[in-house]
Amino acid sequence: MAEIERLRQRVNANPDDMASTLRLANLLHDVHIFDQAVEYYRRYLEKNESDPDARVDMGICLFEIGRVEEAIAEMEKALTYAPKHQLALYNLGIVNLASGNVEKARDYFQRCIDVNPSAEVAQKAKRILEQHKF
Repeated sequence: MAEIERLRQRVNANPDDMASTLRLANLLHDVHIFDQAVEYYRRYLEKNESDPDARVDMGICLFEIGRVEEAIAEMEKALTYAPKHQLALYNLGIVNLASGNVEKARDYFQRCIDVNPSAEVAQKAKRILEQHKF
């Protein structure tokens, strides 16, 4: 938490420090302070719109606080910048599955696998597909 406070002070003192802003968002995400993480991801993405990793991470935070439609929109936007972003595809599968959109979930999991079948995230997607017998 000391690191979070140090970064928060740094970002407040210098709002243009995007590296610290992203680091703060990531730390808040890691400790499950999702609503605050979203705020800092938004600040970061205002100046770094095409960063798919930050966009996916923000989408995960949005999902965790129940803002499912926004989460999906952010992760889909990440795919416009990086169409084969495996974590975006995987997380879109998770969010859609949790929302009851089974066909969309299956499609995203399969697309995740197709990008690089040997990747760890693809293996997770395969296990989910097998467990749910899509």
